[in-house]
Amino acid sequence: MSVLARVFSILQKTSRHTVCPKCSKFLQRCNYRVTSLSSGKWEPDGLNQPPEIPEYDELNIQIKGYDFPVLESYTTYVKKLANTLGIETNSYPVPGKASKVELFYPESEKVEHTYNLTKYERVIQIENVPSTLLPIFIDAMKLNAAPGIEVTIKKVSFIICVIVQPVTEK
Repeated sequence: MSVLARVFSILQKTSRHTVCPKCSKFLQRCNYRVTSLSSGKWEPDGLNQPPEIPEYDELNIQIKGYDFPVLESYTTYVKKLANTLGIETNSYPVPGKASKVELFYPESEKVEHTYNLTKYERVIQIENVPSTLLPIFIDAMKLNAAPGIEVTIKKVSFIICVIVQPVTEK
């Protein structure tokens, strides 16, 4: 029995109306007899089971900024947001990168001001994130990001480095 024939049969059973003459002619051309299904009603298999939702294995969220208290506050917010959504987290700090910035007087080589800046970084690893939940998590992070904060999300890739040294005999 074709899918179209099953649909017409179900519609005929569930509604109080009969099939219109044009539809019944169409059904007769399709070699469909207007009778009831043997089991009473037809439902596709697997309606009671939840759908399979793919998950991301491991993602790194890199958070960078020059203002340490703001960076720490935002990192805490991201961890709390992930825990609220039921996402497993693990975080670690990366040592700050110091840089020296010099401003010169116009059209000269004389230094007007010297600034020492440190860029701080935190990495939050999230695991087993459902693909339906990740866009919501990213949008919430974007909407609540503080000024001066850079956020990068990358997939974790493991690089194994093997160093082979020749054995010298003595």
